[in-house]
Amino acid sequence: AHYQAAHGKFAGRGFKQVTVAVPGLPMQRFRICVGDNPDDVKQWIADRRKKFPRKVVEEQKKPGLSLLDGYGSSSSSENEKA
Repeated sequence: AHYQAAHGKFAGRGFKQVTVAVPGLPMQRFRICVGDNPDDVKQWIADRRKKFPRKVVEEQKKPGLSLLDGYGSSSSSENEKA
C-alpha cells in the first residue's frame, strides 16, 4: 500500500496495461511505457512503429503510385489551350 500511495500507480519501469472507460464508448486498453529507461523506451517506440507505420512508408509500399500522381491534368488538351 505504501509504494502505490507514495509513488503513484504508474511508478517503476517497464510496461503497464491501462484501461480507459468513457461513458458511451467501448472500453479501450493501452500498453504504456512507465519510467524513462532507455531500453524500455526503445522497445515501446519499436512496438508503436510496427503497429502504426508512417504514411510515407505505406505509400512507398504501394506499387505504381508516386507522390505526384494526383497533380497532373486529366487531359493533354487542357495544357495546349493555356
